[in-house]
Amino acid sequence: MSYPRKLQILVVEDEQPPIDGYQVVFGALRDRFPHADPVYVRSYADARVQIESPRHFHVIILDLNLPIANRDNPEDGLAPGESLLEMLAQRDAYPVPVVLVVSGRLSGANLPNLRLRLARDFWHGEFVNKGSTEAEEIRRAFEKAHEYCDVGVHIRSSPDRWYPTLSPREDDLLRRCVLTQTQCLGVDLEWWGAEEGPSLTRPPAECGPTSVLMGHFLLDGGLGTSIPTFFKFEPAANAPFVCRDTSVLAHKLGHVKLYHADASRTRCLLVTQSVTNRGRPTPLSEFLRGDPTRVTPALPGIVGDVVTQLGHLGDATEVRVPLREVLWKYLNRDQVEAAWARTGVTEHLKAGESSPMYVFDQLAKNTAQIWVRRRACIHGDLNATNVAVDPDHQDRPQAYIFDAAGMNPDLDLRDLATLEVTTLLFNSHGPDQKLLPTCRQFYQDGILPAAIFIPDDATPLIRNTVHLIAEIRKRVSASGDGTNYALVVFNAVLMQLFGLTVQPSRNKITHPLHASLLASWAALWLRKLAPDLATSSKQPIVPPSSPEANSRTVG
Repeated sequence: MSYPRKLQILVVEDEQPPIDGYQVVFGALRDRFPHADPVYVRSYADARVQIESPRHFHVIILDLNLPIANRDNPEDGLAPGESLLEMLAQRDAYPVPVVLVVSGRLSGANLPNLRLRLARDFWHGEFVNKGSTEAEEIRRAFEKAHEYCDVGVHIRSSPDRWYPTLSPREDDLLRRCVLTQTQCLGVDLEWWGAEEGPSLTRPPAECGPTSVLMGHFLLDGGLGTSIPTFFKFEPAANAPFVCRDTSVLAHKLGHVKLYHADASRTRCLLVTQSVTNRGRPTPLSEFLRGDPTRVTPALPGIVGDVVTQLGHLGDATEVRVPLREVLWKYLNRDQVEAAWARTGVTEHLKAGESSPMYVFDQLAKNTAQIWVRRRACIHGDLNATNVAVDPDHQDRPQAYIFDAAGMNPDLDLRDLATLEVTTLLFNSHGPDQKLLPTCRQFYQDGILPAAIFIPDDATPLIRNTVHLIAEIRKRVSASGDGTNYALVVFNAVLMQLFGLTVQPSRNKITHPLHASLLASWAALWLRKLAPDLATSSKQPIVPPSSPEANSRTVG
């Protein structure tokens, strides 16, 4: 969204003397602030027509005490004007950057509430008492409108993938963010990722997608650009949660810094800096598509970085919990089974493969107490787009986790399982449809296959992903916590399968069939590793740190 610099003005005022005064002020400012002839409306009804029209306005001067219709007497109180102010705040298709509330009855208004609304919903909002400083406030309002228009917003094309455009409200939040920075002229951005529609944790589709762009602030005075910066747009309802999670992550990890947060009625913007202090970071999902001769040797270090940073989020302690609590509490059995059936997976199952629902049912009613390692705080959404890789960091590529979601106490293995499962299901498309079949070997007997097989015609993504999972499994095997890892992997696959019922289209899973296949494999794998878990036994399972558990879970 970009408004022309020539100002468009709407005046909502029912009395002629103030209108005459505005005309004098506008005339005096025309040379310095070129503007079109202002639109004057004298009632609530006419003002509403203008506000609901597809017309942009830079500056709106609003009287709160108005008649409902032309030729009527003004209403008692300020309700008509306050209602119009609310409409302006919700004008997402044509955001208004500057609003002046002008009234001779401000003493009767709820000033703290109105002041909060002006500060929250507009780039510049002010109260003005009639007959006092209107001329100076209008001049300042025009300056603020030009500041808003002068922000440079440059978004690069993404030739390898289609992304949604920024909405006018998102552009508004971005401009307001730039204007809060010192020595800042604009932003230079490129897409990092986007998720459209509802999900397991986000509001409905009409609240807008989650979009992430990466780039730099453009600095004034010949200072060039800022360090790499992430700009994340979410539904406004998520603002308290994403701000809280980012704040926690910033306290725990030195490379994350919460830089700016703002919200309108429908959208919120979260800005973080310092994922890296060097050049452009690369999403792990993109890094895995690189030359295997360079990427594969770097994966042990990258997985090590991820594990170390997850460890910084909170101490892990061994506790006993009911086995069924390992399953995500919102999983709906009927919906999971419906998603399974909808993919037509039964035609693709091989001998011995079956529905995962038997294992799910047994786990759901298993009252056994099992030993787990619970971390005080986990990342909550560790997929390959939430791991940034600095490919030029000193002697080897360095990984940084960021963009957490749902940072709560949970099993310490949950994040690694989520990373494994989402990497498989989100990247299995196009020429990489063989990714999932190639990784079938990780869901057969042990935690880590004795020998790893990679087809000669495998793409770089397939080769690198196989080695990524192998490195994750090496970490799990060394921890002696293989049984619990199989449990959380099974749970992670069911969550993705369940997600297909919430978001059947526009899902990151290109092939829903693959989610069903992986669910079947994970169920069989879990039954082989721990046949006693997939029963309704009330006997406690041996702690994962015991020699018995190690010998049973490591292949």
